Amino acid sequence: MVAFIRDHEAVPGGEAGDVVAAGQGLRGDDVDDAAQFRPAAAELPGHNLSAVPDVPASQYGDRLSYCQTARRAKSGAVMVLRPREDELVVQILRDQVGIDPRSLRTILRLTALGLVNSAWRNTHVEDWYAEGRLHDGDMLRISSQMSWRLDQLLWRWRTQIGIAPDAPVHFLDEISFDDFRWLGCRIYQWIVNPSRRLPTGATLRDVARENLPQLQNDADEALTAFVYQAEDRGVGFAFRRAAAHGGLACRHWWGHPAWPDLVDRFIRALDDPGDPHWGDNGEFRVRLPAEPAAVQDRSSLRRTLLRQPWTLDFGSAQWIVAAGIGYLRHTSSRP
Repeated sequence: MVAFIRDHEAVPGGEAGDVVAAGQGLRGDDVDDAAQFRPAAAELPGHNLSAVPDVPASQYGDRLSYCQTARRAKSGAVMVLRPREDELVVQILRDQVGIDPRSLRTILRLTALGLVNSAWRNTHVEDWYAEGRLHDGDMLRISSQMSWRLDQLLWRWRTQIGIAPDAPVHFLDEISFDDFRWLGCRIYQWIVNPSRRLPTGATLRDVARENLPQLQNDADEALTAFVYQAEDRGVGFAFRRAAAHGGLACRHWWGHPAWPDLVDRFIRALDDPGDPHWGDNGEFRVRLPAEPAAVQDRSSLRRTLLRQPWTLDFGSAQWIVAAGIGYLRHTSSRP
């Protein structure tokens, strides 16, 4: 599929590091690499980062370049949607994900998970993981940090376009397509920024090496599909659909409404060798190596997992994934 989010005028890709993640008690204490972003992303073909200010289109009065209808039709970027998919997505969010589909805050947070999953996790990044460039614990830390940062970026974008924090989700349908496409471009530039520093300490350039164009293509395709759903069904639908994807595909991710309960379930299992999570005879627990110091301090571990799992050290993150936090059942089957 030929996509074209990156063919539009690009935007400066700050990490929204100065925004508080609502409900998490966190501040963006990581250094915002926006200052490094312009020269780094200028290396990418087809971008002109200095051309567009760091505000949505509605605030600077100049429309971003719009793709030709014929080109879009040939791209196949727009999903074929069932007539009643709008109602189906709302039902999924309410009944399967377990959230109020009218809650703007929750929809934006789950959208962050859905976009990180589709535009980062389920891309050629999987190949890098298979080749050993990234490890299990790295994937946990990177996915959680990206979900946090993208959640902040979306929340700051909400402020920029003038939607109140407590507004209902249907206010998203009042957003212009230009402002929404601008957001898609911004997210794309942030994801593929070669100088973006991962919580492992490496930059994206360090990990991607000569394969950065593959990630560019994958992210472009995923975000083009996201953006042009809004043209056909409205901005609110695009967000709800991405949120439904995040809610279903990322149940074991930080930022999901189920994550706090899952963390508590994991902590309880650590202190119970007979927990069903470890197998009928606890054999899974026995095979694990000794707990790292950060895991032994249960109170600190719980706090870190709930607030900032990307700050875990390499060994602790590896151990936690090996202990099966990604496969943990949310409730115990023990009588």
